[in-house]
Amino acid sequence: MEDKRKQLQEKILSIGGKVVHITHPEEYVEEWLDNGEVYDGNNAVIEEGAPMLCEENSLNFYLKHKDEGIKICTGFALNNDHGMWVYHAWCKDKEGIVHECTPVKRDVYYGITLDERQTERFRRSVDFAYDAECARKEKSISTTDIGKRTYEAQKDTKGKNELGEYFKALIEKMEKGRGK
Repeated sequence: MEDKRKQLQEKILSIGGKVVHITHPEEYVEEWLDNGEVYDGNNAVIEEGAPMLCEENSLNFYLKHKDEGIKICTGFALNNDHGMWVYHAWCKDKEGIVHECTPVKRDVYYGITLDERQTERFRRSVDFAYDAECARKEKSISTTDIGKRTYEAQKDTKGKNELGEYFKALIEKMEKGRGK
């Protein structure tokens, strides 16, 4: 698989830039390598969104506009000022125009458009990360505790059931804190 990462790096660098950081699971590496597309950042539309929260911002924009044909994309974005490709998420419309959901416009985007199954998995991972961060900030749970419980749960079915109940209770607590 290291060979696939190298191939992906070479493919992305052939577009431009000086360096690319690939830090994601292997399933994404193959998907990006086999199905990645290049998007010109010159035509990108900047949407409202907080800096450094590309996944959360893109998910929120998608949820508001999915009936209009908006899709979520994941991959890499290049800022020519520093020549570095970094992991990024954005949206695109039916015409293929990038909707940048952070305040920073990129020069070039390279990635895949998520299908429905991938979008649902993306949504769950973003929601989980948000809930874990809220819990950590409330000091009701530490990320170390989440990691330990996840590790233990992977050992057997009983652990998976206990982890499910643990996260269910955590989510209920978080929703109460959000006023849901």
